[in-house]
Amino acid sequence: MAGNWAFAGLPPTTTVKTTYEWWVKNNFPVATLEMNAAGQVTDASYSVISSSGTDEPTSSIPTSYIYPNPASSSFEVVNSHPAARSFLVVNLLGQTVFEAPITDAVMQYSTATMTKGIYMTIIRDTKGETLSTGKLVVE
Repeated sequence: MAGNWAFAGLPPTTTVKTTYEWWVKNNFPVATLEMNAAGQVTDASYSVISSSGTDEPTSSIPTSYIYPNPASSSFEVVNSHPAARSFLVVNLLGQTVFEAPITDAVMQYSTATMTKGIYMTIIRDTKGETLSTGKLVVE
């Protein structure tokens, strides 16, 4: 069909816009790029989450730590993550050697079933997502 096309008396427009977004843990976008049909960037934005990382920690940031570390017979896990539900100890081969539910802000565990060495610690939420990681040395 030859001729001029019009919709409601207006000439057609062909505007194409592509948007790319980078998200942090599916919570909010930290960077956005908009590009036209030719692939040229037409708009860009970003969010500053924190500065250089040299800020003093504040009490509103959930933390967890293990002491004593190194541990010989037992250790305590102190946790302030409100969503924390499980504590794991993983050896350097990636095998889980210990797992326990988190039911209190301070939990005590024995090292009797662990051999001497370096372990990774993981605190997870109910969805299995990692909230924090650390290192535990058993003497």
